[in-house]
Amino acid sequence: MRVNERALQLAEKTLSDDQEQVRIGTLAPITLAQAQSGVATAKQNLILSQTSLQLQQLLMKNAITRNMGDPILAVAPVIPTDTLKPNEQYEVRPVEDLIQEALQARPEIAVARINLTNLEISRRSIKNLLRPTLDVYAFYGGSGLAGDQNPGFPDCNSLPPGTTPSPGTNCLYPGTIPRSGYPNAFHELFNSYAPDKGVGVNLSIPIRNRQSQAIQVRSDLEYRQSQVALQQTENLITLQVRNAQFTMNNNYAALQAAIAARDYAQESLTAEQKKFGYGASTPTLVLQASSNLTQAESNVLNAAANYEKSKVQLDLSTAETLSKLGIDIADAESGQVKHAPMVKGVVPANPQELTTPAPSTQPPPNH
Repeated sequence: MRVNERALQLAEKTLSDDQEQVRIGTLAPITLAQAQSGVATAKQNLILSQTSLQLQQLLMKNAITRNMGDPILAVAPVIPTDTLKPNEQYEVRPVEDLIQEALQARPEIAVARINLTNLEISRRSIKNLLRPTLDVYAFYGGSGLAGDQNPGFPDCNSLPPGTTPSPGTNCLYPGTIPRSGYPNAFHELFNSYAPDKGVGVNLSIPIRNRQSQAIQVRSDLEYRQSQVALQQTENLITLQVRNAQFTMNNNYAALQAAIAARDYAQESLTAEQKKFGYGASTPTLVLQASSNLTQAESNVLNAAANYEKSKVQLDLSTAETLSKLGIDIADAESGQVKHAPMVKGVVPANPQELTTPAPSTQPPPNH
């Protein structure tokens, strides 16, 4: 927008100069038509850039708020706190280092390796189903009794007088079994008073277990597929890193070319204005040089934006976005941000310049 504002100011100044020369008779009146056409074109370009700026501001506000119906928010301008730095020192790292860093940090690689490890564990467990199994087991059990003698048991005193209990007679004299409690029961439980113990061996030999064989073949295929998927992921990440670096190199070269073209267009416009002041040029050439400068300045801005986007894409390909921006996941988990993010390659903007109204585009009065 500011580039088009300067272009409009220059077009109106050129029109004013032409009107002055027509008034004093040093320029044909027909030349005013082209100068007026240049002013109209510059105004149209300025309106297009203003509407485009407003649209981008709305998109940005829509991304950071949930209530776009607020009238104050709708008209509030977006003031950048930093700006691009086209002349920064170009730093390029060896592509092999970038690839190795990406293969270590990319989450896709971590997920693929975890899946491969899980399939390897499953593959080994399924393979064990086809092997003989030998189980050795041992057991021990004990029982203990405690309490009073059962009063319902036959009493030997109830036999006929003069009768002596014979061996094997199911009767007891009162008090024959002493009274006992829980300690006696626990003692009998562990002293092998009434043990139940043993040792055994169980041998199982699978013969033509076709179900397990089919499962093993399928697990082997899944494991190999996971290996191929891991290799494909690594190849894809390698290609993405190389492509991102190539794009960044190309965009940096395009930025330098755009800067050189802008400087040349500025020098050409200055030269045409001087030649026009000496009567060696025409308003057409001045307007054409002005238009070339406007386009060159726009090209520089577009090239700078593309270069910044390519750097962001390279950071995304190498999984360095958070580390380069100074964002710590631990701060996000705790909800307490201890360090403010820092974006490299930008410089603080001038808020006064961004908030100052644009200068008037009215042509100066003729004298």
